[in-house]
Amino acid sequence: MECSMEKCKERCLKIAVCKINLLEVWGYSILAVIIRLWMADIFWKSGLTKVEVTPIAGLEIPLPSILEDTYDLFEYEYAVPLLPVALATILATTTEIIASIMLTLGLGARLAAFAFICMTLVIQFTYQADDMHYVWMMLLGVILTLGSGRFSADHLIRVKMLPALCKR
Repeated sequence: MECSMEKCKERCLKIAVCKINLLEVWGYSILAVIIRLWMADIFWKSGLTKVEVTPIAGLEIPLPSILEDTYDLFEYEYAVPLLPVALATILATTTEIIASIMLTLGLGARLAAFAFICMTLVIQFTYQADDMHYVWMMLLGVILTLGSGRFSADHLIRVKMLPALCKR
């Protein structure tokens, strides 16, 4: 009877470990998608307010032209320190648009998360202090440290393309 009880304990332990591994792998990947999409949405919407948008075939595609009002906003309201107004405007607007796309796709997600953390720090300490910015930075920090998860272009490149390139 004792031997059977040991086998039962061993089997239960294996099942528990399997379930934990499943949660670690897939649970994080689902969480990473949610974080990536939420953060990308925030910065994407902010970026769209700063550029001219023209409908093309029913789609709204941001043109590379930054609105004149955006330059005024950076000069008089945001007052970003250390950078010339034009440079700060172009960098911030371009980062909001491009890094949002990167984060959505999970392509270079760590780089995009790092850019947004830097941007959020500037916003928090030079323009508008808000506790929500700390939440953003924590969520972006998760992507920065743990990556974009299995449901991302980064994962696809790492698993499918890099091994093929290394075999050559």
